[in-house]
Amino acid sequence: MAYRVFAGFDGFIDSIYRPLKKSGPEKIPFKTIAEFGNYIAGQANKGASIEMELLQRRMGGNMPNFVRAASALGAECFSVGMLSDHTGSMDPVFASLPGTKYSWTGAGQASALEFDDGKIFLAQGCDCAGDPWEKIVEKTGAALECMIRGADLIALVNWSELTFADSLWRSFYRYCVDILKPEENKFLIIDFCDMGRKSGGEIKNILNLTGEFSAFRRTIVSLNYNEALEAGAALGFQAEKDAAAGPDALAAVIRKAVPVNEVVIHTRTEALSLSDEGCFRVPVRIVEKPRISTGSGDTFNAAYGLASVQGLGIPRRLDYALSAARHYVSDQRFFR
Repeated sequence: MAYRVFAGFDGFIDSIYRPLKKSGPEKIPFKTIAEFGNYIAGQANKGASIEMELLQRRMGGNMPNFVRAASALGAECFSVGMLSDHTGSMDPVFASLPGTKYSWTGAGQASALEFDDGKIFLAQGCDCAGDPWEKIVEKTGAALECMIRGADLIALVNWSELTFADSLWRSFYRYCVDILKPEENKFLIIDFCDMGRKSGGEIKNILNLTGEFSAFRRTIVSLNYNEALEAGAALGFQAEKDAAAGPDALAAVIRKAVPVNEVVIHTRTEALSLSDEGCFRVPVRIVEKPRISTGSGDTFNAAYGLASVQGLGIPRRLDYALSAARHYVSDQRFFR
């Protein structure tokens, strides 16, 4: 029997580029973010022209990336997102998004700059005229309750890039309160995404809301290290005062302040989980030359959420999620 996943509520069309240090017949890309950044800084008061090699134009956003990975791993997926073109119809870019899908508004646009050690997203802000939750209810009708109640795993992703996400997530919470009863074997995984553009007060408020979900679903907050630092700072954690403070210290601060079941932090060198079962960590096997990294975090989250639903022990969940993400950045064919 396939496990069921419900995911929402974003959707972007990503143009993924590799900045080139040298163009022409022999293309030489910038290898690292630091190398690119130093070059840019060196052009101050001079100006520069940089060729961008287009790697692909594809469906993007955390929800579509999550669903694509979850489906490839065997889940039956239901999703609601920003998937429409300018006419209001489903954009052809999202035709390959697996499972049952609903679009409630137009897709966002984003560019990603790829490097060997990470990526930089250049995303346009997304706004919404009117109440986004009312639009979702209108577009999905009676199917919405069935999708959410039937889900073994709910994925709530990308709070930071959508200006209306705070209102949307709160409406989603109130809806869940009305239709869901507590079930120990069903999970909700939350990914805020890069919160650098948000104030400490906004981050603290959304963290508090996150804790409320654990009343009816086993709730996992998944963060990369930068996101964990942002969450920790909003809660008063000052990493610069303790050079030895690592992901375990951040996870402890977040979990003490927010009553979620589990905090997962994944860095370039390890993945860590902190819950009532204890603190577990698994090292990352580095991919020296990733084909692409955009979407790797969503792949990790999808695999971790499904491993949780399947009842795997936490170390095996971490290993499974890391393996899926490593496979994704090395060879994407399985996740297409």
